[in-house]
Amino acid sequence: MDLQLIRACLDRKTYENIRAKVPYEVVGKTTSTMLQWIGAYFTSNPDVPMVTPEHLKAYVSVRMQDSLDDPGVQVLLKLCDELKTVPDPDVPTVLNMLMEQDFAGRLGALYVRFEQGHEIDFFTEVEELTREYSVLRKIKDVPSFDIETALAELRDGRGVTFGGMQFFREYISPVRGGASIAFAARPGQGKSSWLCYTLTRSAGSIREFFGEDRPVMFCVNEGEPGRVPPRLYQAAMGATLSELYDKLDAGTLIKDYEEAIQAPGDFIQTVPIAGWSFSDLERKIEETRPSVVVVDMLEHVGLHGNLSKAERTTEQWVKIRELALVYDFIAISTVQIGYEGANTLFPTYDHINYSKTGVQSATDIIIMMGSLGNPQMQHVRGFHVAKNKFTVQGKPEQVELEAVFDKDRSTFNDGAVPMDQVPGTKQVKHELE
Repeated sequence: MDLQLIRACLDRKTYENIRAKVPYEVVGKTTSTMLQWIGAYFTSNPDVPMVTPEHLKAYVSVRMQDSLDDPGVQVLLKLCDELKTVPDPDVPTVLNMLMEQDFAGRLGALYVRFEQGHEIDFFTEVEELTREYSVLRKIKDVPSFDIETALAELRDGRGVTFGGMQFFREYISPVRGGASIAFAARPGQGKSSWLCYTLTRSAGSIREFFGEDRPVMFCVNEGEPGRVPPRLYQAAMGATLSELYDKLDAGTLIKDYEEAIQAPGDFIQTVPIAGWSFSDLERKIEETRPSVVVVDMLEHVGLHGNLSKAERTTEQWVKIRELALVYDFIAISTVQIGYEGANTLFPTYDHINYSKTGVQSATDIIIMMGSLGNPQMQHVRGFHVAKNKFTVQGKPEQVELEAVFDKDRSTFNDGAVPMDQVPGTKQVKHELE
């Protein structure tokens, strides 16, 4: 294995691609030293595409001419001679062997820590390590992209068009799998209601783009999971709980709900994830194959490692984005706005808890919802689109707008959807005193 690795690295491109992946703590010391000499040769000869065993031996001999009798140098020179008889290896095979050696080394180190009594979740960490290498082994060559197809899909608006509020259609282009969206708000200001409202008003587009067999996972990580389904029904039909009771008694509740969301009644599934780690979440994602994964709140999903709160927040947002890319779903995760953002209609990045850059760097869209403490403005919510990688051509990236929040119906009215157009509901008029 070591001879094949060294032989492969005689090619400059292969050396540059492989050197960062070599588990130096696992391969032999002689192999590590020889790879360092190959790197030194390429540094001294920046224009050469490869080095032959003969040239490498001559280079080592010249550089070490005062120590040629040293046993270590003799081993290196002998190794150069052995390389002459080694056929050119298959690079993907070498990479797979490197991954196996690295995996074995990291697994062994994890076991030693466990045996020494370190505070680790051994099962979870082994599982995450296994999944990490499983993904790496599946990586193929980078696919080529057809510019004509890409432009045609952009022009046709392929993707999920989120509904319910006017700024979605006016300022945000259709979104596809792999995208990560952050929604930030203060506690008790309608965060869950907004999620329910947006999902139910977007379910038809989600189903049309991803297919009926890829449901929405609404992961509840804060509070009682049973509170979400009633809010989904309220938001979908703009109905109070009393009106839902009437529909339940009349036997039309589920039918009206399905007509409102333009999808099957179980298309949006509530999943309790309190106490889950990212490994648990990934298993459920693999099992469900969702189109959209909502995590409320992301900071409560377990993550191993001795990290500060800020580092953990950053890593959590990076992790959910990676899962979205690997499993081709849209991630919508919530984060809390800190006390500094209270009584602020349009919060900014600085108001996000435990993160000044972590959330921003790992998301495509950031929507922040604010409110004021004035009783006369208790129904008003301000929305600040702070980041938008899906900006509509000719429109600004950052947008601020206001909407009226009807807590009893879990709806947000900025004029985008007249309530009388929602099947099974009556028109709702919102008035501010």
